[in-house]
Amino acid sequence: MSGKTLVLLTASGELGFASGGIREGWNHLDPHIRTLAHYLGVGETHHVAIEYQEFRDTRHDASVEAAHAAVPGLVERLTGALSVAA
Repeated sequence: MSGKTLVLLTASGELGFASGGIREGWNHLDPHIRTLAHYLGVGETHHVAIEYQEFRDTRHDASVEAAHAAVPGLVERLTGALSVAA
């Protein structure tokens, strides 16, 4: 049960939960999932986040757009890795 890939998709109302962000210390979800992932056989983790949800303004729109833009490249990298492994 090793070598699995975890894709973590999150949405939060506030902002700055990423590493180095102003609310990094308030982010309890991602670190716990990464800690438990080891026990589930996860060897590689990818994270796509949407922030500013509670504000529903241009910052939220930009965050959603950036997340949507990140997904196709991530899918390509992951499915390309599967093709090579097969």
